[in-house]
Amino acid sequence: MVIWLSGALVAVGLASTPPTPTARIPQPSLTALIETVDIATPVISPDGQSVAFRQGAASLDSNRYSLSWWIAPLDASMAARKVGDGGQALWKAEGVPVEEAPVWSGDSRYLYYRALIDGQVQVWRSRADAAGSQAVTRDEADVDQFSLDGNHLTYVVRATRAQGLDAERALYDSGVRIDHTIDPSQALFGAVELNGRMAPERLSGRWFQRDALLGQTPETTKRLDLATQALTAAPADAARPAPPDVFAAEHVIASSSSGGFGHARLVWRDGRMTLEVVRPDGAILSCGGVCRSQSPTWIAWRPGRDQVVFATSDVALRSNLYLWSLGGGVRRIAEDLGQLGGGMFGTPCAVGAEALVCVAARALSPPRLERIAIDTGRRVVLAAPNGSAPNDGAVHAETLIWRDAKGRTFSGQLVRTPGSRRTPLFINYYRCEGYLRGGVGDEWPMVALAQAGIAALCVNPTRALSADLDMVADYQSGLEGVTAAVELLDRQGLIDRTKVGMGALSMGSEVTMWVARHTKLLAAASIASLQVEPAYYWLNGVAGRDIHDGLARAWKLGAPEATPERWKVVSAALDTEHITAPLLMQLPEQEFRPTMELFARLSNSRTPVELYVFPQERHVLAQPRHRLAAYRRNLDWFRYWLQDYRDPDPAKVEQYQRWDAMARKARGD
Repeated sequence: MVIWLSGALVAVGLASTPPTPTARIPQPSLTALIETVDIATPVISPDGQSVAFRQGAASLDSNRYSLSWWIAPLDASMAARKVGDGGQALWKAEGVPVEEAPVWSGDSRYLYYRALIDGQVQVWRSRADAAGSQAVTRDEADVDQFSLDGNHLTYVVRATRAQGLDAERALYDSGVRIDHTIDPSQALFGAVELNGRMAPERLSGRWFQRDALLGQTPETTKRLDLATQALTAAPADAARPAPPDVFAAEHVIASSSSGGFGHARLVWRDGRMTLEVVRPDGAILSCGGVCRSQSPTWIAWRPGRDQVVFATSDVALRSNLYLWSLGGGVRRIAEDLGQLGGGMFGTPCAVGAEALVCVAARALSPPRLERIAIDTGRRVVLAAPNGSAPNDGAVHAETLIWRDAKGRTFSGQLVRTPGSRRTPLFINYYRCEGYLRGGVGDEWPMVALAQAGIAALCVNPTRALSADLDMVADYQSGLEGVTAAVELLDRQGLIDRTKVGMGALSMGSEVTMWVARHTKLLAAASIASLQVEPAYYWLNGVAGRDIHDGLARAWKLGAPEATPERWKVVSAALDTEHITAPLLMQLPEQEFRPTMELFARLSNSRTPVELYVFPQERHVLAQPRHRLAAYRRNLDWFRYWLQDYRDPDPAKVEQYQRWDAMARKARGD
């Protein structure tokens, strides 16, 4: 259901009442959310008969995120079958799993992929008929990347595992010299999980790009004859391209090359995404029409055709798939209220000659794999490892679109019990595509909140219409969009505007604090990320870092003594007298130190505040038990402050004693 809010809400069944606030939420629902099976990286076989894809799932028992490889026939003649163990997840610097497509052998009989198994990252091969798997490489170093050329496998390594351990021991014994590669917010040793063990990281590029201690060791390229097992040195490939400068006015977001038709690319330019093709002769063709009215998110060539398949997101982040015939027009293939892609934002569906294979997910519908015919748009489910969503149907999701007082359009997903009125409201601000679970960062269980009688609104960001990048203007845009949504939902009688909570990750946490500072809208708040504070400036200020440049461009900040007035605008720690909403801070270890001033100041005020730190975690929590702890504590926090509810679990008595004392202090009792 799509509901436009333009001064008023369209009424939706208002007969039933919300569940009683004293209803206890069954914990298995939280477990099911944490252990949802993710699907990613579909790749169609060379013979066009099958698709390979990866499944990943968190396990609370092992506290790991484990991978497996599966193959399904494109004609859906039989169920998908597991063909190989993908081992433990490899992690990106921000704390999300590395997404890496498998490689088919030319005869479609084998699937090659990197896997972290038994503490080593090697190239593995699984038979497409599920008859077995084996390690292909047995290198003393972890394999960084590989390619397949007929009967030869070329792979790249850096330092050996033994060299890495020796370097760590030597550094520990001799002391660590602090330079621009050290993040003082992280532990010096055992900081985060790298290739299956806790290890130190080093800053290695723009903004917060990170690598292993010896991650900048020069690459060694090796070539393996798969028939004879002969291993030889190979010429090194050209240097890997540097990641895009996220603050640059123009940079390439994604690209896709074709055999002879050219090079397609998505370019961020003039504040919008542009889809264009660079022909072999250098001529550039730009896609207009729908490519400009909607925002392209991924691109891929249709095999053997002068055609580009691309996806767009509309204002509500609903997916549309299109076929651009170069020299012709653009035709829509399919549309969906949720997400269609390769499993993560910006990753493409697998594109074959006749069909696409996409990961599909909606707000309350977990990931599944679908075949979509290019010519007809007909859709067939190939794999659905999660079955239905892990809730009993007592809640539903509605797509909302509204405008703020300045006419800017916002959208989001409202999760609530059908027909409920005057319930408390929880707001999450970031992105609301695909399966919501706990929002971006997965820490706020929206279904559980709705089951408890707290409506959950996930809001998609709308950037400020400023001439250049200005994070403060974006914060204000978020505030105005959130305020408009609350006012409209209140006028319609769906929520109690005196009981509004808000929580989010990353930029969403900054918008949450902006709303807490500049309005009395919030009765409770929760953040999962650091805030830009004066301490942040110098913790990231050793010569050689580019953080100061980014702060100047995006936040208009110089050194605290050079731009004191701007720091008062940006910093929540310098404005704690205006923060009265009870604040729960659940931060990863590498982000709590720059935010200590905010916590310390609030702890000395009447404002209720608690800070929890999750050890050995990056920007996004990776350990399943940490995410479950964040779920439970966020659920308890908002039920306490918005519903005056206390979980009767005896293990939580001391928690509620603390919170009761905070509440009395805030009232001045």
